[in-house]
Order: sequence, then structure tokens, then C-alpha cells
Amino acid sequence: MTLHTTHADLGAWQPEPASFDAVVAIYLHLPPALRAPVHRKLVQALRPGGLLILEAFHPDQLPLSSGGPKNVAMLYTLAMLRADFADMTELLAEETDAVLDEGSGHQGPAKVTRWIGQR
Repeated sequence: MTLHTTHADLGAWQPEPASFDAVVAIYLHLPPALRAPVHRKLVQALRPGGLLILEAFHPDQLPLSSGGPKNVAMLYTLAMLRADFADMTELLAEETDAVLDEGSGHQGPAKVTRWIGQR
């Protein structure tokens, strides 16, 4: 198996339709004006049956010191993700507690949103 990655400015990125088997968006916190359009691009980039795997901080993360944006508009709820990915089949959806141990800026209790969907 070969893993191919893409490094791009997501605001300008125009992926080839149906060109990816999976898209993984881990702690990809985008401003509201960019979030929905980028999420649409991610879905369009997936082949039929392709998976989108996402984990991000939830708004309840704001008072916690384990990382993440301090702008509530950049934090994700399941309702938001379900709206952004309404055309996909939801395989996993949760707003849950986590304990981070990912370097000095991401230590301790956290509140995260996890979503996996299939095109």
C-alpha cells in the first residue's frame, strides 16, 4: 500500500473530484466563512465509499487549558458537522471527553467532537 499526501492552502485548493479513498481532518479548526466550503471540497474529493475522519475541539473546550482555539466560532459540534456533511452516511458521531498527551501545548482533559462518515 502506498500513502499519498497533499499539502495545500485549503481556501484555494481544488481537489480532483472522487480522487481520494479517505480524508483525515484532525484538529483542523477553520473560521466559519472557510469551514463549510472546505468541508464541501473534502466530500467532493472522496471516491464513492470513501471515508472522512474528523476530530476537533468542541465548544466546551474553551475553559480548558489543554489547547485549541479560544474562538468559539472555530470549535465544532455534531450539529455543525451533520449540517456540513449531510450528504454522507454517518458512521460515528460523538462529543466526548478525552485526555491529551500531545506535547506541551496539549496536555490534560479535553472536550472533543469526533465524526466519521462515508460517501
